[in-house]
Amino acid sequence: MEPQSRTYLDLTGVVSPLGAVRFFELLLGCVTISLVVHWGAYTAPYGMFCMVVWCLCFSISILVLVLEVTQLQSCLRISWDNLTATVAVLAVLLCAVASVVYPLFSLGSNCSRGDCGPRGLRIAATACSCACCLAYAAEVRFARTRPGHLPPYMATTPGLLKVTQIFVAGFIFAALSCSREYAQHAPAVYCAAVYSLCLAVSTVVVALAVLGKQAVLRLSFERFAAVSSLLAALLYVSTTVVWHISCLDGRHRDPWRQGGCPHGSCPLDSRMAVAVFTYANVLLYITDVLSQLPLPTRLVSQMCLSSLGPRPIIPAQWVLGHVCHNRKSRDV
Repeated sequence: MEPQSRTYLDLTGVVSPLGAVRFFELLLGCVTISLVVHWGAYTAPYGMFCMVVWCLCFSISILVLVLEVTQLQSCLRISWDNLTATVAVLAVLLCAVASVVYPLFSLGSNCSRGDCGPRGLRIAATACSCACCLAYAAEVRFARTRPGHLPPYMATTPGLLKVTQIFVAGFIFAALSCSREYAQHAPAVYCAAVYSLCLAVSTVVVALAVLGKQAVLRLSFERFAAVSSLLAALLYVSTTVVWHISCLDGRHRDPWRQGGCPHGSCPLDSRMAVAVFTYANVLLYITDVLSQLPLPTRLVSQMCLSSLGPRPIIPAQWVLGHVCHNRKSRDV
């Protein structure tokens, strides 16, 4: 008997709408990298950062596509849907930052001698980067609305917010690392400890979802995520108060003030950046908590019915109980 032929390649993931979106991600990423490399417009630190972002997103997209076509993702002991959703959300955030940072620094100066060739290509690279960001956003949308499939946790609103919280926390620590004077002030140390704790908890939630190890916890994974989000929101609210009073108030920031420092190098600049990203994460954690609250549909329906007129509201359980009682009495 001839051995049964086995197919090791699966092209359904490529010809599907999701596969088309991933193909456009690769195309736009390749065009963006090619335009920037052609003119060497990535020598500055901002250019290197954007180039690393584009290359990272391009490499991960290729890896995801290859694993799906070769069906090797089934060999990985992870939740593939959660992993791809997490990667797509992270790529959206990274490409969005690169799409803002690159034109902000590369297009700041005017064209010299009327030669706008490189400037035009940099504008094209920026446009391709923005289109690539939209392509990754479309992939996240497909992960949330797959017909016949429940969305994975990382594609739900709490999961998306978890990745965004970790992303914003990275900018907070980047701003904190710009100065070593924070370690000399107890309020700043408290805020850094809160940032670290919340970042660690959010990372644990994302890791459990991606690795598919939600059953490791003794309580439900959703409850653990909700409780951690609530505690993190309360801690972040406390840091906004402490940071504003101890680090931004004029009476307390004199020891950190340095006269004559250039723009962008003063300690005040990093403190303001930490404050802005802290406020952003407060809003993210509060939104995370509110998104996990049960919608009071019964209360809303009762309010709507009561607004129609002074008619009594009969719960559905009473109606079903009355019908079942009548049926039993008839059978007797």
